[in-house]
Amino acid sequence: MWRNGPLSQDLLAYRLDSRRVVIVTQMLHRLGTEPTDLIQPLARFIPQVAILPEPHEARSRFVGDFRLGARWTIASKSSRFNAIAEQPAIVSWRCGGDEATLAIVARVTDEPFVSERAKNFLASPNEPGSNDFFDFWDFVCFFNRTVAQSSN
Repeated sequence: MWRNGPLSQDLLAYRLDSRRVVIVTQMLHRLGTEPTDLIQPLARFIPQVAILPEPHEARSRFVGDFRLGARWTIASKSSRFNAIAEQPAIVSWRCGGDEATLAIVARVTDEPFVSERAKNFLASPNEPGSNDFFDFWDFVCFFNRTVAQSSN
């Protein structure tokens, strides 16, 4: 099982609340004690999550696609949303053993996410520079609409 670096495939994400999702990585971390201050997600039958405190040694593993501030795309069956990684976390599910799964709490920046009914998503990291590309195409579409409206 891959444990230390970014993936090239989509990851599971689930709704934490009306504006955030938990992106479940495939990184594992050895636990000395069970996390406290657990947050219960809105999604049912999904484990609770705990934000990793500032001095926690597992925070150093959140690099590359998993770094704070990294941009992600969150997709449901019918919609896609932009998200930004904000907090490293640990998922509170353990099926024996002393390791738990690391996760990222990401804020979804698209307003329609608030009314999205889906609770489970696929998450994929945005490619470096892809945000610039989409901003460029947003500008092109806006410009074309503006020109079309002014010529009518």
